Amino acid sequence: MASFAFIAAAAPLRTSSWLSASSAATARRPVARGPHMTTSPPASGKPMSKALPFMEKPQGLDDTLPAYAGFDPFGFCANIDQRWMVEGEIKNGRAACLGCVGILAQEFIHLPNAQYQNPLPAGAWGDVPTAALWQIFIFCGLFELASYGGNITYDMMLPFFDKHPEREGGTFGLDFLNVLGGSTAKTEKAKQLRTAEIKFGRLAMLGVGGMLVQTLLFKMPIVYNLLHFQPERIFAP
Repeated sequence: MASFAFIAAAAPLRTSSWLSASSAATARRPVARGPHMTTSPPASGKPMSKALPFMEKPQGLDDTLPAYAGFDPFGFCANIDQRWMVEGEIKNGRAACLGCVGILAQEFIHLPNAQYQNPLPAGAWGDVPTAALWQIFIFCGLFELASYGGNITYDMMLPFFDKHPEREGGTFGLDFLNVLGGSTAKTEKAKQLRTAEIKFGRLAMLGVGGMLVQTLLFKMPIVYNLLHFQPERIFAP
């Protein structure tokens, strides 16, 4: 149940006047370029997207970012500060990783109360008391406020990012084992680890969505459904 709430509440998606402030921020932040920035240009001479070879390389998307794939078909990064976009993707990916683990764990582990025994995430959402859900949302909100110094809108976040460059890409300094060699490490190893985290997060976002759809369609927990798979149940009333 907690995992489902994290998916709904953990991402830094706050509403504000995005385009006005972000256009100015993007204009003052030149895109870093490296020797690996493009694929072979076509006859037109324009570089093409790495992820979508039939489309041109997205404008304004920093190709030196970890896990860069040149995927921005709607051109978000041309108008929205990509530090905001990177932060959102990483935090969504982390929430999705927690969600995948939570959905599997809730099939077997429950709190000692009849209201917490439902192994289906969508069903458990309706069974859990409202007060318990509010505890989760309040915790997520307080964590957001603390991690961003009380800045809660897009317009406030851009100056915060300028003042704290060490906070790039969801970095909270939680590296107790010093795996990255410091929270601001720029080594190749650090980039590889950050790339792995982002790719795992992207996979988890797809995975948690598939898990939720599967439980809604089959009305069975994930592991039980895999062990007793019956395709015809999808059409059962």
